[in-house]
Amino acid sequence: MSTGSQSGLSLVHAPKRRAIEREDFVQPSLQGVLFPITKRNLAVLVRFPDVTDEEFKSVLEFARPRIVADFRSVPTFSIGRLNRRLVFDALKKDEVAYLDVAMSADDGRQPELEQKSATLLMEAWQAQNGPVVFLTHRGDGPVDGLPTVIRNLIECSKVQWDLLEVPQFR
Repeated sequence: MSTGSQSGLSLVHAPKRRAIEREDFVQPSLQGVLFPITKRNLAVLVRFPDVTDEEFKSVLEFARPRIVADFRSVPTFSIGRLNRRLVFDALKKDEVAYLDVAMSADDGRQPELEQKSATLLMEAWQAQNGPVVFLTHRGDGPVDGLPTVIRNLIECSKVQWDLLEVPQFR
């Protein structure tokens, strides 16, 4: 069976999901370190509903964020074996600040959201105590791009943020 080169068609392979690893969240070092240091200027963009429960748990465990800013218009955590109560219990246990920044371009609050979010990023940096996690929905931004609010925050920040998107594909 041909892949259709005569007809102009070709087989396109789906990208393979890349596992989330602890090394994605730590400072690179010249030699092995017994206790790796988490990147303090890491911005993790988690896309729902594409993320799995295991990937999301890995983000919380490995990143050890101080702030989780939820930009989804409908914030839900019902993925796999997770639910809202389990996620909020984990955030409370690790003393993570959860902020529901309901991203809705129709309500005229876009400048207010951008200002509130910019303040969050700067507070996280000044406290120097951990990464920031942004929760977004696949449909909340341009295809294969960052939601405008988050892109503007990272680009306009005085801090050089490392961006990690979850899920990851090869």
